[in-house]
Formats: sequence, C-alpha cells, structure tokens
Amino acid sequence: ETSLLSQSTGFACHNIRSNDQRYSIMSGQEQVSLASLSLQQINQLKLQLEEEIEALTKNYQALRMASQRFSDARIALSDINSKSEGKAVLVPVSTSLYVQGKLSECSKVTVDLGTGYYADMDAKRAEAFYKRKVDLIKKNAEGVEKMLESKKQNYQMTADAMNNKVRAMQAQQAQAAK
Repeated sequence: ETSLLSQSTGFACHNIRSNDQRYSIMSGQEQVSLASLSLQQINQLKLQLEEEIEALTKNYQALRMASQRFSDARIALSDINSKSEGKAVLVPVSTSLYVQGKLSECSKVTVDLGTGYYADMDAKRAEAFYKRKVDLIKKNAEGVEKMLESKKQNYQMTADAMNNKVRAMQAQQAQAAK
C-alpha cells in the first residue's frame, strides 16, 4: 500500500492496491475514487498534472541556473585578492559586449542583490552573501524537486487509472458485440 501526497495543489493520490486497480484522489479534504470518475474527468486531471509538471520543471531549471550563477560569482570573487589590483580584465557591458578594464580596490566589490539593486561590500561579506544565496536556492530547488517527483507519481497513477478504464470499456464493448 502506497500513498502519494501533492503539496502544491491539495491533491493526493493513493494507490490502495494496484492489483485491484483501485485508485483514489483527494481534492482538499474530499476523497474521490479515480475509478468513479469518468474518462473525461480523469483526462482533465491528467492534463492538469502535465501542466503542473511542466511548470515545476521550468521552475526547477531556473533555480538550478540561478544557483550556478551565484556559485560562479562566488568562485570569481575568491579568485580576486590584493595581488589582482591593476590586472587587466574584460568587463561585461551586456550579454555579448565586453570592454577592457583594470581591477582596482579589490577589497571592495559591487554585488548584484537582484531586481536591479546593487550594494558595495567588502570581499568577505560578499562571499558570505553568495554562500547564503546558493544555500537558499538549493533548499528551494530540493523542495521543488520533491513536489515534481510527487506530481510525476500522481501523473503515472492517473495514466494507469485512465488506461484501466479504457481497457474495461473495450472489454465491455467486446462482450456486448458477442
């Protein structure tokens, strides 16, 4: 007996016994058997789960990319030290345009706080900031990953219930044709 719970929509799918082909789904506090739903209702649920899986996947990917950007910034920051002063570097002006520059005052850096805000910080404080950001994003990504796995399991159970319903309908039609 397995039980699956979705944390984001309030739906919980329970696979009571897969051999008996009995499935149920909870919406809020009300429990409804998947077997009692029409094929169209099961299909709607399946489509909803597909959309949620797609949205969660995009969210997860965005979090992973953000985590990587902050990790890269932290690594770049650790490479800068007092010996780096006067060193030639390429400074990004846009995503595809760089200009030559020289490092100066390496003990202070400008940190992108997000949404267009920047702050001047000393290097140690900036490194701690980036570490906190990476840790927070990783924690959020883990939560999204758990929800994604739950949705995938719910989707599979819904697809199984739909296939069982179609097979039952086909068997019923074959019996009626005899």
